[in-house]
Amino acid sequence: VEHYFAYATSGFHSVTDLHLLTCLERAGGTDRDRLKAFMNKWRFALVEADYASVLDEFSSAFSSEDEEGMLEVDSVLLMRAVDRVLLREEASEGSAAKGVDAETHLERLEAAVISLCSEGAEKSLRGRRPGDACPLWLQKLKGFLRETETDRYWYCMGVHPDRISHLRSKFYTDDFFTPLPTLEDDCMPLVRILREMRPDVISLAFDPEGTGPDTHFKVLQLISAAVRILLEEDEAAGKGGEWKVHIWGYRNVWFRFDPWDANLIFPVSRDSLDEGHRLFVSSFRTQAAASFPSPLFDGPFSLWAAAIQEAQRAELLRLIGSSRERESVGEEERSVVAALEKSEAAVLLKEMTPAELIAGARDLRSRLQIA
Repeated sequence: VEHYFAYATSGFHSVTDLHLLTCLERAGGTDRDRLKAFMNKWRFALVEADYASVLDEFSSAFSSEDEEGMLEVDSVLLMRAVDRVLLREEASEGSAAKGVDAETHLERLEAAVISLCSEGAEKSLRGRRPGDACPLWLQKLKGFLRETETDRYWYCMGVHPDRISHLRSKFYTDDFFTPLPTLEDDCMPLVRILREMRPDVISLAFDPEGTGPDTHFKVLQLISAAVRILLEEDEAAGKGGEWKVHIWGYRNVWFRFDPWDANLIFPVSRDSLDEGHRLFVSSFRTQAAASFPSPLFDGPFSLWAAAIQEAQRAELLRLIGSSRERESVGEEERSVVAALEKSEAAVLLKEMTPAELIAGARDLRSRLQIA
């Protein structure tokens, strides 16, 4: 079994200026001596190493429970993002290409980091207030760091970054009124991925509109439209019905399934909950103290998700009834109950056919430009 992941948006909205500052100050910030020492220590990762090698450093630190090591790699990854956004992209050239040697490039990176941490600099992270417009360079900087968090998480789970696509959909902006997704800019990149992969299973957030970030619902619409386009292509080519894809809809912290709305149940052990939480807070540093994950819970998303899954297991067992009431059920049902009783939590999913997915997203499709 091979797993591939596609992220429609970068998630830069969930990265605070304070987090970026903390990350850079950990490496030295405006203290030139500390910053030089950090950059010398991580010189290879900053200048020469490929991306997967840096993720490997993080994975090794995670496996050995080296908190300081993970934090340092976090700073390295942000500095690589600074390099990419403020040095490479603006200069439209590579790190040491066209006569720029490694030493000169490190000096420029050092200057960029100091500028970001300094008061009054043209591109400074200081003095900005919550709600201030986020310029494009800062959107990219935050977005690239956020993308490394997903890559770190999956790398620790054995997924190489070449199996992860970051689509950076154009509807995801800093505008007060965000644009609607479009067919060419937002949907077709997904179509191309699905056309190439032809996955057996597609998993997606199946949250109703208005129950969380509107990006969830917009991406649901994008995936629905992409699946519909591929099915229509198959029909036109005389291959209708050949793609046997299953759709798994999940819900997490923003909304949840009632037990009778789900048709797949996965028992979860205490070890899996604990390891999932540790991996989440280690990888998703920007989300460890997310603002307002729920009015019912004050803490990281991973603990809130675990609490929801624990409540789902308890509700399922309550609906199933006492052991005496279960005596009349068949052998297969008893094995399911036994698995739930041995577990600590339960994940609920809704498996759908492509037609059921499309029907579920159709009611509001007319409001989007991808129809």
